[in-house]
Amino acid sequence: MAVVRPAHRPSRREELLDAALDELMSDGQYDVAISQIAKRAGMTSAAVYYHFDSREELLEALRDRIERSLQDVVTAQKDEAAIEDWVDGVINRAADWIRRSPKEARFLFVANQLSRGADEEPEVSPWEPAVRVMAGEVSRRDPDLGRLDATMRAMALLALLAELAAKALEGSDKPPAAFGTDVHAAHLVGRRILLS
Repeated sequence: MAVVRPAHRPSRREELLDAALDELMSDGQYDVAISQIAKRAGMTSAAVYYHFDSREELLEALRDRIERSLQDVVTAQKDEAAIEDWVDGVINRAADWIRRSPKEARFLFVANQLSRGADEEPEVSPWEPAVRVMAGEVSRRDPDLGRLDATMRAMALLALLAELAAKALEGSDKPPAAFGTDVHAAHLVGRRILLS
């Protein structure tokens, strides 16, 4: 059994997010209780509520943290001037991120929607911030594209990354040995998306 430690330490918030991710991904059950997360983190449920007002707030903070790490993948290496170099870089970095952070990628692309209620429709798409960032990167590299075209291409590229992650991680804790073949295919499709 885990040792219970004080809840008020600032580092506990990140530990709770890690525990929530581990609990969510441990058995494929996406409807976990605060008590399960608290137990995994070595805390009491009351201590979890010190950091988060509700289970939904905790899950939203987890989504936000993971979405920010994906945005970092998209915006890294601003020196990739040509759009084809940029899309290749994004796909390579996304594939590396999927390999390094399979739980995060699986949650974001495979489990994220399952953790919401079936009838619950978000007011804002969970992908909107990533699409905005990607559309800005596309526009910066191809200024002749209109805003709508850049947004549509960014949405298609994000859907491609989601498919890459889902194919690699659905029902699995890490990408299979043949993941490189899927990454190669993603390069071909990604270039087609952005250069059409």
